[in-house]
Amino acid sequence: MAIEKMVLVTLSGNVEEINVAALSCAKLKAFHPEKASDLKEYTKEYDFDENSSSDDFASEIKEIAEKYNITLGEQRQEEYINEKQESERKKQLISNFLRSNPYAELYQCLLAISEMCNCKFKYKYSESFDLDTADLEERVTYLYNEISVLFGAKKELEKKENELSHIVSQMSHLTGMDILLDELFGCQMFKVRFGYMPHESYLKLKYYQDKPFVCFSYDNDGRYDWCLYMVPRGVHKETDNIFKALYFERIIVPGYDKSEKFTADVVLQEAKEELSKVSAKIKELNVKIDSLVKENLEFLQQAYCKVKFLKKCLELKQYASVVKDRFYLVGFVPRKSVALLEEMLAQTEIDMIVKDAADEDRLQTPVKLKNGKWFKAFESLMGMYGLPNYGSFDPTKFFTVVYMLLFGIMFGDLGQGLVISLIGALLYRFKKMSLGKVMVQIGFCSAFFGFLYCSVFGNEEILVPVHNKLFGSNGPLIAVGSSEMTLKILFAAVVIGVVLLITSIVLNIITNIRQGNWVETFFSQKCIAGLVFYCSLILLVVAKFIPDFNVDVKLLVWLGILLPIILIFLKEFMAHSVREKKFGVEDGIGNYILLNAFELIEIALSFISNTLSFLRIGGFILSHAGLMLTISIISRMFPNSSVIIAIFGNALVIALEGLIVGVQVLRLEFYELFSRFFDGGGKQFEPFGVEV
Repeated sequence: MAIEKMVLVTLSGNVEEINVAALSCAKLKAFHPEKASDLKEYTKEYDFDENSSSDDFASEIKEIAEKYNITLGEQRQEEYINEKQESERKKQLISNFLRSNPYAELYQCLLAISEMCNCKFKYKYSESFDLDTADLEERVTYLYNEISVLFGAKKELEKKENELSHIVSQMSHLTGMDILLDELFGCQMFKVRFGYMPHESYLKLKYYQDKPFVCFSYDNDGRYDWCLYMVPRGVHKETDNIFKALYFERIIVPGYDKSEKFTADVVLQEAKEELSKVSAKIKELNVKIDSLVKENLEFLQQAYCKVKFLKKCLELKQYASVVKDRFYLVGFVPRKSVALLEEMLAQTEIDMIVKDAADEDRLQTPVKLKNGKWFKAFESLMGMYGLPNYGSFDPTKFFTVVYMLLFGIMFGDLGQGLVISLIGALLYRFKKMSLGKVMVQIGFCSAFFGFLYCSVFGNEEILVPVHNKLFGSNGPLIAVGSSEMTLKILFAAVVIGVVLLITSIVLNIITNIRQGNWVETFFSQKCIAGLVFYCSLILLVVAKFIPDFNVDVKLLVWLGILLPIILIFLKEFMAHSVREKKFGVEDGIGNYILLNAFELIEIALSFISNTLSFLRIGGFILSHAGLMLTISIISRMFPNSSVIIAIFGNALVIALEGLIVGVQVLRLEFYELFSRFFDGGGKQFEPFGVEV
């Protein structure tokens, strides 16, 4: 089995040492936490009904005392009430303590500094941080306050700069107009609006000639008309709504406290001067902020790493329980990592209890797969179906071998296979995609079978001399394009399917024997009964089509067909008898017979359909050869463009058919094979740590 052995570890100690325990678990990078409250032995202090009030309890005491003529003073009731209130208060304090994280605020300060200074900190774990926590907090807070003040002032200036830039842009369209703006805006009878609108909207103003306003354009940049309109006071709101509907953007012309008259040129000049001063101040602040960050960049980077690590460590407290001032932290750890955790806690007063994961049935043990590099790449693909349960069979190796084998057979081409491997290598090298590793491996497998098929980018003649010399054949070793090979390829596909189905059933038998599921082992259609039935069907088919194949048909029917059918029919009956320790069925004998009869028909049909489903292997072999032959014919029809057609055709085949074949192989594995021996219901092992 390729599943890591796990143990359940319980850490306990004085509640003040919970931070030390959390820090050790995080450093271990192999501690999968579980809620200690899920185990009742670690929640005894609060094992009472929260819905029952102390008043109800006191009333019950009085009733019992009156019934048996017992004198009961009020002091006893008050003592109980006070004890319960104290317990609730203590529970709340501990709950708040478990949720508190003193590094959360400091972490937010560092994130704010990163955002304000536009510098991204990168997390990198270190066994020892050289920064003292108290000094770190003081220095980070100081830098945060300093940068916040500078950044706040910068934001205010940037806001003002933006406003001034807008004014300059707007006033540039009013320059040269010999209009005193103060007199224009001071008009008592009319409202004046400056702004711009799309040229199409300006043309639509002719439809509003009956409205009491005057509008004229004083500038046009090809897209917008810069214009002003005048409207009598009292009806200006209606006119404003009309222009708003025509996407008119109003320009707010700033006023200046001047004794003399002013025009748009004056406003523009003063806005430019003020804008220049504001921009200079912003540059000054940027220099100060950059200088402050540059001087403290190394410190901030180290502080970010340490604070993020410590903050994450203390988040582990939410999984803990506290009973009488002692904390309890529970989690699964790989057996090989227990010694390291013991070494970390050796200098502390924290107790550690180690229990084999197989002995704990109240918590689902997480699964950590351990496979070599060659098989690990396929774990993500297999994970699409699900993880195996702890203690069961890990099918990763089986999945990998079958996937590579079927993909290579169905998409066999030496040149295209090597291209797939090259693309996969680039994806993994530059994008770190796990799929890249998969593509490298299946590409090589495709190239291997392409060599056997004598196919290089669809050309089946290049490798013929090599085949003649190596294999002594007169032409390709496997001539896929030959009409004589069609039936042989389809027959070989069915044989592959039969072998894989039998293998999957054998794997299920082994798994059930290891788990002690004897009823399933002998009576299930996915185990011995099903294996005998399926093999007998295959032998009957072989005997039918191969006259020289000698087999006792009558004996095969009785022992290989009827006997397994009877065993499968009795499976539920036997399971109920073992579970309930008495003979019988749950829903009555009539329903039992009817349901099992239909199930037997479905079982027989599923074996046949699963076997025939593997015909798609041969179908894709033939379709790939036919598609490449079509591309070859088209390229010959257009000799001047033959290279381009060949390149484009091969790229299309690699992209589309490669994807389709990959999906079809997944389908064969998941639906035809995995459904017979694998139940994905495992929980992923997720060690507590800091995400990078």
